[in-house]
Amino acid sequence: MNCVSGFFATGNTCPHRGGPLAEGDLMGNEIVCPWHLWGFDVTSGACTGDPSIVLPVYDVRVEDDRVLVRVE
Repeated sequence: MNCVSGFFATGNTCPHRGGPLAEGDLMGNEIVCPWHLWGFDVTSGACTGDPSIVLPVYDVRVEDDRVLVRVE
């Protein structure tokens, strides 16, 4: 994943039980699912408790005053 200026983009759905990650807490580089507290590294998408479980991560770039995310 490419990151520019501290912006990261991941999938929003926790693979554990489908929790909404955007409603979770971001602590450093870890987003924590609000439903069951599973954590994911926003730079790689890897689950902090089991790195074989991975969120999708997306390329991010900044152009002028816009943050652009490539979602494929």
